[in-house]
Parts: sequence; C-alpha cells; structure tokens
Amino acid sequence: MTKIITISLTFLMCFTGFAQSERADYEINIKISPDDYEYIKAKIKEDVINWCYQRDDKLDILSMKLMLVRDTVVPITIKTDTGDYEIDIISEFQRRAIGGFAGSYPFVQSWKFDISEEKLIEIIKEIKTENPSLQVRGDTTLTPGRYSYWYFIDFFDKGNNEVISTWTRKSTNSTSTLALVGYFLHTNNPYEFGIEMKLINRDFWKIENDNRITRFETIIVNKIKEKIK
Repeated sequence: MTKIITISLTFLMCFTGFAQSERADYEINIKISPDDYEYIKAKIKEDVINWCYQRDDKLDILSMKLMLVRDTVVPITIKTDTGDYEIDIISEFQRRAIGGFAGSYPFVQSWKFDISEEKLIEIIKEIKTENPSLQVRGDTTLTPGRYSYWYFIDFFDKGNNEVISTWTRKSTNSTSTLALVGYFLHTNNPYEFGIEMKLINRDFWKIENDNRITRFETIIVNKIKEKIK
C-alpha cells in the first residue's frame, strides 16, 4: 500500500521567490510508503519545533517541507507558567513563519481608527503625557518619529521592563492605523546595541501572544478609543 501526496507547484513557487507571473498549474504526484510518510512527518515536526525556538532552518526550505503534511495535524504540548496546553505545530508554524500580511511588516497586530494620522499621533502623545509610566525611561522624546511611511512610537511596559515598539500610518486622509510591532528589553545604557526585538505574532507561543495583544489593547488602544469618542 502506498500513500499519494500531491504537491501544488504553484504554491511552492510562491515560497521559493518566483514572480507571480510565472505561476503554473502543474502538479507532482509522489508515492511513498506509510512508514516513510510517518518518518517524514516526524522529521518535519522536529524541524518546526526547532525553528520555533531558534529559527535555524530557512523559511523557504521549511515551507516546502510543510507542503508534504499540509493536511495533517502534528500536536505538541507547550509548558507555560499558567499550565500546559496543546497546539498544532503545523498551524503554529504557519502563523509564526508566514505572517498575516504582505509588505515590510507582515507580523504586526493592527488597529484602524476613523481619524487622520496626525490626530492619532496627537492623541498618543497626550496619553503618554497623562501616563508618564508609559514613557520609556531615559528617553526625553515622546516619539522616535517618522521613517518613510511609518511614524514610530515607543511605549514602556514597567511590569516586564520592556519597550513596546509601534508605528502609525496614514490609510486615507480621514483614517489611520496603529500597529503593534514587538518588544525588546529595556536597558539603562542608551549606547547598548544589538538588543533583539521579539515580534508579535511571530516570536511568542499563541497563548502568550494573545495575552500581550490583550494587554496592549488595555493600556493603549482602549485609551485611544476613549479620546476619540
């Protein structure tokens, strides 16, 4: 008995960097034994788990491996401070590796507001002035400022001693977006470089990721909404 796996070459080409115009409708049929198939799944599980912790494997290589098991579930148990929970490692990889958006910031968690970007920035500055604990210690500016399309704004999370990196961007003349980018550990040394930022929707297991989004909504997003009313 053999198991037939059909791989869509169209999907593979998207991951390996070919232009959209070169997409094709070809399919490749691979016949392997059940034992070999289970072995492949086990190895992919190892690779994905290792990627979640260290991300040593290249994204395009791991993505092609996942095409072999895209219709299966590979559960693992994650231990956290609040208990153990089970996730599907294939879905977790897709969430953390591929992201939800195209462009320069595919992993951000974003909120849209029916106000101009200028007004949004003004409100955020007001919130930071009214809540000094949100201001990054040792930073005399309320916002790092604009770079290209994005206006970057940092917040301080005293409880975790972390800097929260965000940006705003104009959507239309009357709408704008606030995006949560990620976190990095605060240091009292302003000349210390090389501190790694952990990106939301990529570098945290789902339960912690969701908790961080909820906390950001509580301390920042809801305050913005209150001022818009």
